[in-house]
Amino acid sequence: MRYLDSLVQKQFIPSLALKFGFKKTGPETFEINLPLKTPDFEVQIMIDHNEIKLKVFELPERLEYLPFNLNEDEGGSFVNQIRSDVDEVVYQVIESCYQLKDYRERVFDFVRAELNTKLETPWAKHPEFYVMKTANRQKWYGLMMRISYQLLDPQQSGIVDVLNLKAPPLKIVDLIDYQTFYPAYHMNKKHWVTVVVDEKINLKQLQALIRQSYQLVEG
Repeated sequence: MRYLDSLVQKQFIPSLALKFGFKKTGPETFEINLPLKTPDFEVQIMIDHNEIKLKVFELPERLEYLPFNLNEDEGGSFVNQIRSDVDEVVYQVIESCYQLKDYRERVFDFVRAELNTKLETPWAKHPEFYVMKTANRQKWYGLMMRISYQLLDPQQSGIVDVLNLKAPPLKIVDLIDYQTFYPAYHMNKKHWVTVVVDEKINLKQLQALIRQSYQLVEG
């Protein structure tokens, strides 16, 4: 489906979905039925654990329109029109019920998918602190924290997401710019660096640093 690419950097917001008209049908399941442009057809949209599932029904009998489930290179012009109608409706749902993931969530997605990391929150007093461990040695290679920006820079204000990563000492010296990269907060400043995870960060550079930290720790 063409809409899938638009979901890569977005997350489902249940409160927006309920406002849009979705009904909550399970702990993390939401459903809605919406009409298509083609008369006498509607689409059932189910969002289950952030995954979109679709069924098309023909009215008034409300029989499932099974040709919709064929591969995209199968079916004739009418099926393709139905698919186009469905895409248009789903785009409306995405626009109304999803928001761009913050940069912290993008990092979490990356370490889960790329490094098979299970995030841990070991401190009850700090539920916004996430530990990242290597697969075999189970050693820390990353620590994501949500802290006061002033802890890094007295001239700043507000709350900021930061990620502590391990790096070679000379690399750390090159990185420190007191804008995105700071001496490590609460960790060994010779071997670790603190990265501000916000719109200023180059995500590809950050991903490379995460991989490097993982490799340095895992050996």
